Amino acid sequence: MNILELLEKQMDALLESGRTVPVTFRDALEDKALLGTSNQNTDISEEVSTGYRFGIETLDRLSGTEWFSDDLILLCLHLADRLPHVRVGFSVPIHQQDRPRKIVAKPFERAARVMEEWKNAEPDHRLVYFFPLFQHGDHFSLLEVNYRDKAIYHYDSLKKATYSEIKKACKDQFLGLRYVEQTTPQQLDSFSCGALVVASAYRRMLGRAVVPGNVMLQDGMAIRITALGLIEKAWRDNILVPVQPSTGRKRINESIHQKQRKRQKLDEPVQVDDLTT
Repeated sequence: MNILELLEKQMDALLESGRTVPVTFRDALEDKALLGTSNQNTDISEEVSTGYRFGIETLDRLSGTEWFSDDLILLCLHLADRLPHVRVGFSVPIHQQDRPRKIVAKPFERAARVMEEWKNAEPDHRLVYFFPLFQHGDHFSLLEVNYRDKAIYHYDSLKKATYSEIKKACKDQFLGLRYVEQTTPQQLDSFSCGALVVASAYRRMLGRAVVPGNVMLQDGMAIRITALGLIEKAWRDNILVPVQPSTGRKRINESIHQKQRKRQKLDEPVQVDDLTT
C-alpha cells in the first residue's frame, strides 16, 4: 500500500464521518516503512520553486470542525491552479502574539520587501500577490495585493470585525494602491475562517470573482474535501516529493502558532523530508 492509497482512505473517512483519522494514517505509514522512526519532524513538501514545506500533522486539520492552520492554508494555496502572474506569499500576523488586541508594528514590511524582490526578478510582469492574514490570535483573512488593478483587496469571512488597522497598515506600506474591503462568503461558525480563505483564494488566483453568501457546514466540508483532493492529486502527479531531513536544519515554513520560531523565505529552493527511511 503506498501513500496515495492511504490518502484515499483518509478521503473516504472524511466523506463518511466528516473527519480524517490522523493516528491511523501515521500508524499505516510506520507499518509500511514509509515513515522515518527518528525523533525529527517528518515533512512532505511541494517541489515547485516555491520552497514550501509542510509536515504530515498538517493534514490533521482537514477534519470537519478543526480550524485550518496557516500551514494548511498555505499548502492549499501552493497546490491550487493559478494564473502565471500570481504569487503566493506567507502568513502575516497582524496582532502581537502575547497581546492579541495590539497591532504589530509595520505588519506588512516583510511582505513588501519580498514582493519587491519578486518584482525585480520579473520586471516585465505586473504581479498579483496573496497573503493569509492572522488576526487577534484566532482568525484568518486573505489579502490580495494586485498591481494590475493598482488595488489591495481584503477578504474576511467575519463582517463584525473592524478593518481600520489593516487598512491603515496597507496604506502606510503600499503607497499608491487603493484599499478595497470586498464582500465575501460569511462563516456561521467559529472554525471556517481558514477554509474560506482557501475558497476565496482559489477563485481570485484564477481571476474569478468571489461569490458572497452565508456558508453552511456542508459548504465548509466541501472545501475540505477539495483540499484533500488537491493533496491526493499532487502526490499522484509527483508534485509532493519526500526527502531525507538533514540534521540541524531549519524548517522553511513554520506555523505562526508556534512561539518564537523563525521563518525562512518561501521562495528558496525546496528541501523535502524523506518518508521512505
